[in-house]
Amino acid sequence: MSDTINDPRSTETSWPALKFARFKGGAVQVDDHCHSTYEIAIQLSGTVFQRSATGTRLHNSSLTPGSVYVVAPGQGHAAHCTGEVERLHLFIERCQLDALVAPCDGAPPSLLDGRRPPDPVVTQLFLLLAQTALEKRKVDLYTDSLRASLIGRLLQFIPGVIDGRTLTATELGNLTDYIEATLCDGPRLADLAHLIGLSPFHFARVFKRTTGLSPHQFLVHRRVARAKDLLVHTERSIADIALSLGFASQSHLGLAVKRLAGTTPAALRRSRAPAPS
Repeated sequence: MSDTINDPRSTETSWPALKFARFKGGAVQVDDHCHSTYEIAIQLSGTVFQRSATGTRLHNSSLTPGSVYVVAPGQGHAAHCTGEVERLHLFIERCQLDALVAPCDGAPPSLLDGRRPPDPVVTQLFLLLAQTALEKRKVDLYTDSLRASLIGRLLQFIPGVIDGRTLTATELGNLTDYIEATLCDGPRLADLAHLIGLSPFHFARVFKRTTGLSPHQFLVHRRVARAKDLLVHTERSIADIALSLGFASQSHLGLAVKRLAGTTPAALRRSRAPAPS
């Protein structure tokens, strides 16, 4: 049993309970094997011929660019290719998936094993998540949101997983207060979900359905709103304001203010009313 790709042409990186591997190379034969984790693979280029087993049934698939394939823990599978290919693999622990997805009052659904049709949204989310992992970015609300969005997209066709719930005004108010109190370090998705008794996966979907923004996007909006207030009503330096609100740098704050407010921190600072003499 292996939870890695044993090939010198692959590269790996990991967060707790989550591992990425990128394979790029020519003809290869991977014999029958299984993992203790879920394996989610996306084909970036070339064609891979994959065989998997569910009970006594064998499944053969040709994975072309954009195809996504999900293999469940303990499920035997093999693959081979005859030409140049590039493929991304995500290995996620069963406990991590259960914690991310499971409603508080029911058993967690399972990712259906097998091939998914090409989905540009899945491809984009997969690449963004892989990029943040390969850059060794710390796990935060942004990475949590990407992970929940990817799993949510893969689960969208499973009956009973997606519902139409929205946040109440009281819930949204409590969440906003919590986010405002944690602007510098940023809250974790699990912490926000716990406030209203949902799994992180369900919370992320309910939050976006209610506000039109992902939790991370909402956090950035609140950070920019607070920055605008501080720029206009205090004399703190722009760099100090940026770091105190969780931005990586003064330029990072400038990009966010420009994108969301259509102006610059320096322009907002100049708009301050003169102090009374």
